[in-house]
Amino acid sequence: MLPHRRTLLLSFLLPFRIGAADGDMWQELNGKVVDSRGQAVAGAAVKLKEVATLRIRSAISEKGGGFHFNGLNKRYAYEVWADYKGAESDRKYLSRFKTGETLNVTLTVSPSRE
Repeated sequence: MLPHRRTLLLSFLLPFRIGAADGDMWQELNGKVVDSRGQAVAGAAVKLKEVATLRIRSAISEKGGGFHFNGLNKRYAYEVWADYKGAESDRKYLSRFKTGETLNVTLTVSPSRE
């Protein structure tokens, strides 16, 4: 690798490494998407919106309905919901995390009424 490329790579990654080392700042969210009968829903699009910045991250629920987000700033509030085949779950609002806390949520998607 050329020296200038190595420097560029390190300067890009350095801020992320410093932030990730601060155990008080970053929290996790685990969850599960289920249908109205409580059955796991795989393949749902799960959205996580940081309320202050309106930044949206997404994940796809796995075979057992599970999903995971990490690197959440405990100082911010978040909104999380799931979409599956035209059905949307209720939105859950997550406010400030406690240090070291991992939040767990269940999102229920109901068939759309057309």
